[in-house]
Amino acid sequence: MGYPLKRYINIFIKSCIIVVVVFLFNIQATSIIVNSKKEKLNTSTDFNSLAMVNMQHMENIDIAPAIYKEPVKKVDVRSSKQVDASLATFKGSLTGYVYNCPGCGGRLACNSSINLANGTTTYNDPTYGVVRIVAASSNLECGTIVEFTAKSISAEPIKAIVLDRGVTGNTLDLLTESESYAYQFVGRQSITYNVLRRGY
Repeated sequence: MGYPLKRYINIFIKSCIIVVVVFLFNIQATSIIVNSKKEKLNTSTDFNSLAMVNMQHMENIDIAPAIYKEPVKKVDVRSSKQVDASLATFKGSLTGYVYNCPGCGGRLACNSSINLANGTTTYNDPTYGVVRIVAASSNLECGTIVEFTAKSISAEPIKAIVLDRGVTGNTLDLLTESESYAYQFVGRQSITYNVLRRGY
């Protein structure tokens, strides 16, 4: 009978030790969490205090209201002046063509997905809006935006995008609605054109 009693006493003592260890561990863990929260609170308070001091200091400067009271607005990195700024200027010739001219493939070399059979002569560019389509030599990358003046076509400067090939040198070949339009209004004329964007 004495042996089982001794065994139960040993089990009871071990259980008590385990309970005490777990209790102490919980107290230690709680203390760490509380201290951590206090440190975060103190850090947060320090940052808030610093911000308040900076705000009071900045109120004496004229620019402070604009910085702290105005919402931040997203602006386009390129201004309208930058969009229309010339990157290069070339002297060349302007001619006109139709999509189904003799020797033409009926498709644009730079973008064959555009349907020209419906009379399309313009392209809607995300930056420059609706622009005319021109063929150029490989000196100008596909997607290049050019601007030139041709009074026989428009009193305003004409913006066009390079979407086709088939010419050499500094010639620009303007895609037109018909051969008669190309002959009557474009013909072959000397122009000076500005490159506003190289490629897409």
